[in-house]
Amino acid sequence: MAQAKFDPRGWKFTGEAISLKYPNSPVLELLWDISEDVLFCDNSLVEIPPDIITRRVILSCANRVFDPIGFTCPVSLQPKILLQESWRSKVSRDSEISKDMKKTFLKCIEDIKMLHLVKIPRTFLISNISFKLSRILRC
Repeated sequence: MAQAKFDPRGWKFTGEAISLKYPNSPVLELLWDISEDVLFCDNSLVEIPPDIITRRVILSCANRVFDPIGFTCPVSLQPKILLQESWRSKVSRDSEISKDMKKTFLKCIEDIKMLHLVKIPRTFLISNISFKLSRILRC
């Protein structure tokens, strides 16, 4: 490792000793639960919105969920669609949105708060893949 200039600092694995010391580790702006070996979204930045919901509040909440893999898209897309609707209705940035939009937005925030429950396994194993590949390569 030293000859190839690889510095193993910051490397983690799914062993028992490391999982007790570091339960969650950031990976690709997501969190990696080392003990379960799953990725999940960190939604701690999403706050309960104020009483008055404006386009500025919707924009702020819509951009707090960062997901480079895209598994949160069904939930994180809805606030962006609401933002588009507010642009079409020509509501100013700091004026309150309609009651229907507010109700939909608050539902979206509840859904975003539940994203930490969605866990994506980091590994994907298929038991027969080696058999299938060797069979294809023979043909």
